[in-house]
Amino acid sequence: SAALSRVLVGPALALDLLNFLRSSWQIWLAVAIVASAAAVMRRHYSSRRERQRRQLETVHAAAAQSLGAVDPESALRPIAAALPGLLEAPNAQILLVDSSQQQMAYVAGATGRPRGALSMSTISGPVTCFRAKETTEVPDAENCPFVSKEWVTKRRLKSALYVPILSAGACIGVIEIEDRARKRGFDEEQLAVAEHLARIAELSLRQCDQRSMTEQLHRSEKLASVSELANAMAAELSEPFAEAQRLLSLGGFP
Repeated sequence: SAALSRVLVGPALALDLLNFLRSSWQIWLAVAIVASAAAVMRRHYSSRRERQRRQLETVHAAAAQSLGAVDPESALRPIAAALPGLLEAPNAQILLVDSSQQQMAYVAGATGRPRGALSMSTISGPVTCFRAKETTEVPDAENCPFVSKEWVTKRRLKSALYVPILSAGACIGVIEIEDRARKRGFDEEQLAVAEHLARIAELSLRQCDQRSMTEQLHRSEKLASVSELANAMAAELSEPFAEAQRLLSLGGFP
Protein backbone atom coordinates (compact mmCIF):
# COMPACT_ATOMS: atom_id res chain seq x y z
CA SER A 1 0.00 0.00 0.00
CA ALA A 2 2.90 2.35 0.72
CA ALA A 3 4.34 1.71 -2.70
CA LEU A 4 0.95 2.32 -4.27
CA SER A 5 0.65 5.62 -2.39
CA ARG A 6 4.04 6.73 -3.67
CA VAL A 7 3.02 5.85 -7.20
CA LEU A 8 -0.21 7.89 -6.95
CA VAL A 9 1.26 10.87 -5.07
CA GLY A 10 4.19 11.35 -7.44
CA PRO A 11 2.14 12.29 -10.56
CA ALA A 12 -0.17 14.47 -8.50
CA LEU A 13 2.77 16.51 -7.19
CA ALA A 14 4.17 16.80 -10.70
CA LEU A 15 0.82 17.99 -11.99
CA ASP A 16 0.54 20.56 -9.19
CA LEU A 17 4.07 21.79 -9.91
CA LEU A 18 3.29 22.06 -13.62
CA ASN A 19 0.11 24.06 -12.91
CA PHE A 20 2.02 26.36 -10.53
CA LEU A 21 4.73 27.03 -13.10
CA ARG A 22 2.11 27.66 -15.75
CA SER A 23 0.22 30.16 -13.59
CA SER A 24 3.49 31.78 -12.49
CA TRP A 25 4.52 32.23 -16.15
CA GLN A 26 1.23 33.95 -16.88
CA ILE A 27 1.64 36.19 -13.84
CA TRP A 28 5.18 37.16 -14.82
CA LEU A 29 4.05 37.84 -18.36
CA ALA A 30 1.30 40.15 -17.08
CA VAL A 31 3.80 41.91 -14.82
CA ALA A 32 6.20 42.37 -17.72
CA ILE A 33 3.42 43.81 -19.91
CA VAL A 34 2.35 46.24 -17.19
CA ALA A 35 5.95 47.31 -16.53
CA SER A 36 6.55 47.84 -20.25
CA ALA A 37 3.37 49.93 -20.58
CA ALA A 38 4.36 51.99 -17.55
CA ALA A 39 7.81 52.65 -19.06
CA VAL A 40 6.23 53.75 -22.35
CA MET A 41 3.85 56.08 -20.50
CA ARG A 42 6.72 57.55 -18.47
CA ARG A 43 8.69 58.24 -21.65
CA HIS A 44 5.61 59.74 -23.28
CA TYR A 45 4.86 62.07 -20.37
CA SER A 46 8.53 62.94 -19.98
CA SER A 47 8.73 63.82 -23.67
CA ARG A 48 5.51 65.83 -23.40
CA ARG A 49 6.78 67.75 -20.37
CA GLU A 50 10.04 68.50 -22.16
CA ARG A 51 8.12 69.74 -25.22
CA GLN A 52 5.90 71.92 -23.05
CA ARG A 53 8.96 73.31 -21.28
CA ARG A 54 10.55 74.27 -24.61
CA GLN A 55 7.28 75.83 -25.76
CA LEU A 56 7.02 77.91 -22.58
CA GLU A 57 10.60 79.12 -23.02
CA THR A 58 9.86 80.10 -26.62
CA VAL A 59 6.65 81.91 -25.65
CA HIS A 60 8.36 83.78 -22.79
CA ALA A 61 11.28 84.82 -25.00
CA ALA A 62 8.94 86.07 -27.74
CA ALA A 63 6.80 87.95 -25.20
CA ALA A 64 9.84 89.61 -23.60
CA GLN A 65 11.17 90.80 -26.97
CA SER A 66 7.74 91.96 -28.08
CA LEU A 67 6.95 93.90 -24.92
CA GLY A 68 10.34 95.61 -25.02
CA ALA A 69 9.93 96.86 -28.60
CA VAL A 70 9.48 100.53 -29.48
CA ASP A 71 7.47 100.25 -32.69
CA PRO A 72 4.72 97.92 -33.99
CA GLU A 73 6.88 96.09 -36.52
CA SER A 74 9.58 95.31 -33.94
CA ALA A 75 6.89 94.25 -31.46
CA LEU A 76 5.21 91.79 -33.83
CA ARG A 77 8.31 90.29 -35.46
CA PRO A 78 9.31 88.01 -32.50
CA ILE A 79 5.76 86.65 -32.26
CA ALA A 80 5.60 85.86 -35.98
CA ALA A 81 9.00 84.17 -35.76
CA ALA A 82 7.97 81.97 -32.80
CA LEU A 83 4.62 80.75 -34.17
CA PRO A 84 5.78 78.21 -36.81
CA GLY A 85 7.76 76.18 -34.29
CA LEU A 86 5.04 76.33 -31.67
CA LEU A 87 2.23 75.33 -34.04
CA GLU A 88 4.25 73.01 -36.31
CA ALA A 89 3.40 75.15 -39.34
CA PRO A 90 5.80 76.42 -42.02
CA ASN A 91 4.70 80.06 -42.08
CA ALA A 92 3.07 82.77 -39.99
CA GLN A 93 2.16 86.38 -40.77
CA ILE A 94 0.63 89.20 -38.74
CA LEU A 95 -1.70 91.78 -40.27
CA LEU A 96 -2.83 95.10 -38.79
CA VAL A 97 -6.07 96.83 -39.73
CA ASP A 98 -5.96 100.19 -41.50
CA SER A 99 -9.56 101.37 -41.29
CA SER A 100 -8.88 104.62 -43.13
CA GLN A 101 -7.71 102.70 -46.21
CA GLN A 102 -10.18 99.80 -45.81
CA GLN A 103 -7.36 97.29 -45.87
CA MET A 104 -5.18 95.04 -43.73
CA ALA A 105 -1.41 95.44 -43.96
CA TYR A 106 1.09 92.62 -43.46
CA VAL A 107 3.45 93.99 -40.81
CA ALA A 108 5.56 91.00 -39.76
CA GLY A 109 6.30 87.56 -41.17
CA ALA A 110 8.17 84.49 -39.97
CA THR A 111 9.90 83.89 -43.29
CA GLY A 112 11.17 86.58 -45.58
CA ARG A 113 9.64 89.93 -46.18
CA PRO A 114 5.94 90.38 -45.27
CA ARG A 115 3.42 90.80 -48.06
CA GLY A 116 1.70 94.04 -48.99
CA ALA A 117 -1.83 95.16 -48.16
CA LEU A 118 -5.00 93.06 -48.28
CA SER A 119 -8.29 94.69 -49.28
CA MET A 120 -11.24 94.30 -46.92
CA SER A 121 -13.37 93.25 -49.91
CA THR A 122 -11.28 90.10 -50.46
CA ILE A 123 -12.97 86.79 -49.63
CA SER A 124 -10.13 85.52 -47.49
CA GLY A 125 -9.34 83.98 -44.14
CA PRO A 126 -7.93 87.15 -42.50
CA VAL A 127 -10.95 89.24 -43.52
CA THR A 128 -13.36 86.54 -42.29
CA CYS A 129 -11.53 86.37 -38.96
CA PHE A 130 -11.57 90.17 -38.70
CA ARG A 131 -15.34 90.29 -39.21
CA ALA A 132 -16.09 87.35 -36.89
CA LYS A 133 -13.68 88.54 -34.14
CA GLU A 134 -12.94 84.95 -33.18
CA THR A 135 -10.38 82.26 -33.91
CA THR A 136 -11.07 80.73 -37.31
CA GLU A 137 -9.68 77.30 -38.19
CA VAL A 138 -9.46 76.03 -41.78
CA PRO A 139 -8.51 72.32 -41.77
CA ASP A 140 -9.29 71.92 -45.49
CA ALA A 141 -8.73 75.14 -47.43
CA GLU A 142 -9.86 73.70 -50.77
CA ASN A 143 -13.36 73.02 -49.43
CA CYS A 144 -13.72 76.03 -47.14
CA PRO A 145 -16.81 78.19 -47.93
CA PHE A 146 -15.42 81.49 -46.62
CA VAL A 147 -12.09 81.35 -48.47
CA SER A 148 -12.18 81.95 -52.22
CA LYS A 149 -10.73 79.39 -54.63
CA GLU A 150 -8.59 82.15 -56.08
CA TRP A 151 -7.14 82.86 -52.64
CA VAL A 152 -6.43 79.16 -52.03
CA THR A 153 -4.78 78.72 -55.43
CA LYS A 154 -2.71 81.88 -55.10
CA ARG A 155 -1.45 80.92 -51.64
CA ARG A 156 -1.29 77.17 -52.41
CA LEU A 157 -3.08 76.60 -49.12
CA LYS A 158 -3.87 73.21 -47.63
CA SER A 159 -4.91 74.40 -44.18
CA ALA A 160 -4.73 77.56 -42.09
CA LEU A 161 -5.49 79.19 -38.75
CA TYR A 162 -6.52 82.81 -38.18
CA VAL A 163 -6.46 84.37 -34.70
CA PRO A 164 -7.84 87.89 -34.06
CA ILE A 165 -5.89 90.51 -32.13
CA LEU A 166 -8.59 92.17 -30.04
CA SER A 167 -8.40 95.47 -28.18
CA ALA A 168 -11.38 96.80 -26.22
CA GLY A 169 -13.72 94.56 -28.21
CA ALA A 170 -12.41 95.71 -31.60
CA CYS A 171 -10.27 93.64 -33.95
CA ILE A 172 -7.07 95.55 -34.69
CA GLY A 173 -5.20 92.75 -36.43
CA VAL A 174 -5.05 89.07 -37.34
CA ILE A 175 -2.43 86.36 -36.86
CA GLU A 176 -2.30 84.12 -39.93
CA ILE A 177 -0.79 80.62 -39.80
CA GLU A 178 -0.55 78.80 -43.11
CA ASP A 179 0.26 75.19 -43.95
CA ARG A 180 0.90 74.53 -47.62
CA ALA A 181 2.02 70.94 -47.14
CA ARG A 182 -0.93 69.14 -45.54
CA LYS A 183 -4.54 69.33 -44.48
CA ARG A 184 -4.61 69.37 -40.71
CA GLY A 185 -6.32 70.72 -37.65
CA PHE A 186 -4.86 72.36 -34.55
CA ASP A 187 -5.22 70.85 -31.07
CA GLU A 188 -6.43 72.73 -28.00
CA GLU A 189 -2.90 73.34 -26.74
CA GLN A 190 -1.83 74.91 -30.05
CA LEU A 191 -4.97 77.07 -30.18
CA ALA A 192 -4.32 78.26 -26.62
CA VAL A 193 -0.72 79.19 -27.48
CA ALA A 194 -1.80 81.14 -30.58
CA GLU A 195 -4.50 83.04 -28.67
CA HIS A 196 -2.06 83.81 -25.85
CA LEU A 197 0.43 85.29 -28.31
CA ALA A 198 -2.40 87.33 -29.84
CA ARG A 199 -3.01 88.87 -26.41
CA ILE A 200 0.73 89.57 -26.06
CA ALA A 201 0.64 91.26 -29.48
CA GLU A 202 -2.27 93.48 -28.39
CA LEU A 203 -0.48 94.47 -25.19
CA SER A 204 2.73 95.24 -27.08
CA LEU A 205 0.89 97.39 -29.62
CA ARG A 206 -0.84 99.27 -26.82
CA GLN A 207 2.50 99.94 -25.14
CA CYS A 208 3.91 101.21 -28.44
CA ASP A 209 0.96 103.62 -28.72
CA GLN A 210 1.50 104.79 -25.15
CA ARG A 211 5.21 105.35 -25.77
CA SER A 212 4.40 107.31 -28.93
CA MET A 213 1.86 109.47 -27.07
CA THR A 214 4.34 110.05 -24.22
CA GLU A 215 7.04 111.12 -26.67
CA GLN A 216 4.62 113.49 -28.39
CA LEU A 217 3.63 114.93 -25.02
CA HIS A 218 7.28 115.45 -24.09
CA ARG A 219 7.92 117.18 -27.41
CA SER A 220 4.87 119.39 -26.85
CA GLU A 221 6.09 120.25 -23.34
CA LYS A 222 9.55 121.08 -24.69
CA LEU A 223 8.05 123.31 -27.38
CA ALA A 224 5.89 125.02 -24.75
CA SER A 225 8.97 125.60 -22.55
CA VAL A 226 10.92 127.04 -25.47
CA SER A 227 7.97 129.30 -26.32
CA GLU A 228 7.76 130.55 -22.72
CA LEU A 229 11.51 131.21 -22.67
CA ALA A 230 11.30 133.10 -25.94
CA ASN A 231 8.41 135.20 -24.61
CA ALA A 232 10.33 135.98 -21.41
CA MET A 233 13.42 137.01 -23.38
CA ALA A 234 11.29 139.17 -25.66
CA ALA A 235 9.71 140.85 -22.64
CA GLU A 236 13.13 141.52 -21.08
CA LEU A 237 14.53 142.95 -24.30
CA SER A 238 11.49 145.02 -25.19
CA GLU A 239 12.32 147.80 -22.66
CA PRO A 240 15.95 148.34 -23.84
CA PHE A 241 14.80 148.33 -27.43
CA ALA A 242 12.08 150.86 -26.64
CA GLU A 243 14.63 153.10 -24.91
CA ALA A 244 17.00 152.82 -27.86
CA GLN A 245 14.23 153.76 -30.26
CA ARG A 246 13.30 156.75 -28.07
CA LEU A 247 16.88 157.98 -28.05
CA LEU A 248 17.16 157.56 -31.78
CA SER A 249 14.00 159.55 -32.26
CA LEU A 250 15.53 162.39 -30.14
CA GLY A 251 18.62 162.61 -32.30
CA GLY A 252 20.91 159.86 -31.10
CA PHE A 253 22.63 158.57 -27.99
CA PRO A 254 24.18 161.07 -25.52
